[in-house]
Amino acid sequence: MGFQADIDSANATYRSHGIANVRRNKEDWVFSGDPGRNAHYAPSRWARTDDGRRMRRAKSDVDYRGGGRGYSIAFDAKETALASLPLRNIEASQIETLCLDERCGVIAGFLIHFSRDGAVYWIGATKVRDAYDKAKYQPDGKAAHPKSLSREWLAEHGTLVETPRSSLLRVDYLRAVAPGLFSSSDSAGITSGAGVG
Repeated sequence: MGFQADIDSANATYRSHGIANVRRNKEDWVFSGDPGRNAHYAPSRWARTDDGRRMRRAKSDVDYRGGGRGYSIAFDAKETALASLPLRNIEASQIETLCLDERCGVIAGFLIHFSRDGAVYWIGATKVRDAYDKAKYQPDGKAAHPKSLSREWLAEHGTLVETPRSSLLRVDYLRAVAPGLFSSSDSAGITSGAGVG
């Protein structure tokens, strides 16, 4: 199972327990006029219309949005096989959107998965924006600030998403991100298997 599939499974469990309704945003098809632009997309990511115009899949927003019990959440899921997540893997528009959400009281950020060992971190959008800005505006091109989010940096500025072994979920991210969503009966149901639908 992939990282986003694990998140989707967790979201289905949260929904079945009445904790939160968080859903993955759909991808849109957009027109792409230059044939050379599609060369770097996998064949499943682009197509031609009947009149020969080219289209490609593009995310219109961040990966996930939803809420529950008075909380709203928006986040983008990132995965890396490296020891750190390169900042180039995060689009400036995603950071801007999530920072605006966070400013309006939404729990907004990034869920980052290290596929080597399965570690998952939550990091707020404004902290990612600060790191992004520091890396982008380095004086004289010197590497004063890293151009990636290391595990050490994430451990210092973010939250490690720890999923108990007794949990039905592979990624129990909401417990780390918004612990106020859970009551003691919710916790027992998710760890024991009660009410899974």
